[in-house]
Amino acid sequence: MDYASRYQDLSEQPLPHSGGTTRRMFDVSIARTRDWVESSNRWVRRIDELVRSHSSRLIITMYPWREQLGNAKLHGFIQAYEDHASKHAIPFHNATPDFEELENPQAMYLDGDPHFNYEGQRVWAESLIAFLKPQIASH
Repeated sequence: MDYASRYQDLSEQPLPHSGGTTRRMFDVSIARTRDWVESSNRWVRRIDELVRSHSSRLIITMYPWREQLGNAKLHGFIQAYEDHASKHAIPFHNATPDFEELENPQAMYLDGDPHFNYEGQRVWAESLIAFLKPQIASH
């Protein structure tokens, strides 16, 4: 599926915000988001080439922004990165499902801030460790 199809449900309207005290961070259009993802993916390819030149492996991990939790439209953003990683044989870890299954995933973030608090860091770390164990065992 191409990028435009993946994002067809997103409108040009600003993306939702958590309502915290931070300024609106996600007021981006589809075109700007596309440019951002494509630019990021170019850098990921360059980083992957560098890592492989040193006989190592790049692993990408993504965690959910507060605004992505429970918002299926924003899952396409993560999916675009996952598709790129798959295309280039880069292991990809998505912690979003681990957060969405929590009773109160919003409690994993600092008040008025998009970053995780201690508990959020713990959830992300446990998710990442569970992903890494088979990666490490297979090499």
